[in-house]
Amino acid sequence: MSAYSLPFELPVTLRPYQRDGINWLAFLRRFGLHGVLADDMGLGKTLQVGTAPPYCQSQGKCYGFDSS
Repeated sequence: MSAYSLPFELPVTLRPYQRDGINWLAFLRRFGLHGVLADDMGLGKTLQVGTAPPYCQSQGKCYGFDSS
């Protein structure tokens, strides 16, 4: 799985497992797959999932998100 570059700058430093989660979400999106991002509480799922809309907007494929 290749590393995904965010199309914007985050004001925080991602931990390695957060970067892995973002890469995994981008991988799923790229191949039209679905998945669940789950782990212990407080490990940054909201931050990781929050990168999905900008990713799909950068790819021009925003199903279920407002692309305006």
